[in-house]
Amino acid sequence: MKILYTFFFLLLIYGCDKQEIENWESNERMIQFKASETSYSFKLSDKENDVIDIPVSINGLKVDQESTFRCEVLLDSTTMPADYYEIIDTKIEKDKTEGVVKLSIKKFGDIESDDTRIWLRLHSNENFLSGPYRYQDCEVSITNKLLPPITWGPGNWMAKYELGNYSSNYYAIIIEATGYTNFIWHKSWERYNLGKQMTSEEKAAFRNNVRAKIHEMKRALPEGEKLVHEDGTAKGKEIIYGFFYKQ
Repeated sequence: MKILYTFFFLLLIYGCDKQEIENWESNERMIQFKASETSYSFKLSDKENDVIDIPVSINGLKVDQESTFRCEVLLDSTTMPADYYEIIDTKIEKDKTEGVVKLSIKKFGDIESDDTRIWLRLHSNENFLSGPYRYQDCEVSITNKLLPPITWGPGNWMAKYELGNYSSNYYAIIIEATGYTNFIWHKSWERYNLGKQMTSEEKAAFRNNVRAKIHEMKRALPEGEKLVHEDGTAKGKEIIYGFFYKQ
């Protein structure tokens, strides 16, 4: 008898779980940011105003018609003046599972502080439920400086095993030499929504172009002068592609 009760109990749980999955698939969609933080640099874009896309995705079925979702700016956590930004569009197109928050921004002052940011939050509405807590918010950093790409943080894989230490002038050299502002070296890094993984050929060309640019700049310096990092963890030390200075 005890075995029979156990069987019916497990059957009940299975039935409930199955019903929840069916309800989820047929009736509910959740909206979430694809990354919890992103950044924008007026230094890179060389613009006075711009519209940036903050990617979102759906958990659940595609929408069968164009559908809007709800996104707001958290004023208590936002340090950019309200007159300099505006959410201008929040929709998912028909038959899509991804979309964007279109955010209009204008340059003000020098924006030299790394703390200048716009904090976005997704909310439930008639079309979508808000997604998992960690992806309900997205912090958008706005600056007029060169910021390290997400994939090139202090002491991470890209710094230790490929590029070496980050500095703003070294980053500027790389951008000039290659045109790249983000480096998607590994497949898993595509989750940052910055593009597709670089091919082996693209990586080889990238390395050659950066090394050639560094060599060109060093040859142009007065005799005895070195091309050095102007800031960052290797400030004052020579720029060498792939060499990581330990702190």
